[in-house]
Amino acid sequence: MHKVSNLIRVTPSRILHNYMLWRIVVVLSEHLSTPFRDAIHELSKEMEGNEKQLEPGKICLSQANKHFGMALGALFADMGGLKLAY
Repeated sequence: MHKVSNLIRVTPSRILHNYMLWRIVVVLSEHLSTPFRDAIHELSKEMEGNEKQLEPGKICLSQANKHFGMALGALFADMGGLKLAY
């Protein structure tokens, strides 16, 4: 934590601002149209070596699980899909 704090302290605020904006763009890019997602994927492939882009169905499932995973799991358990021992 000390090293991270020091890095933030010595990094120019413009670079920190650009990094935060970029992280927002990357996170929200999955909600954009295909040309935007393709462009983000190409950049990611060059920068991080991510070769395979997720299919739209898997993106949808991932988003549903991320946002509703606990609620859906509770419904599944309430409907008898999972027998819990108390």
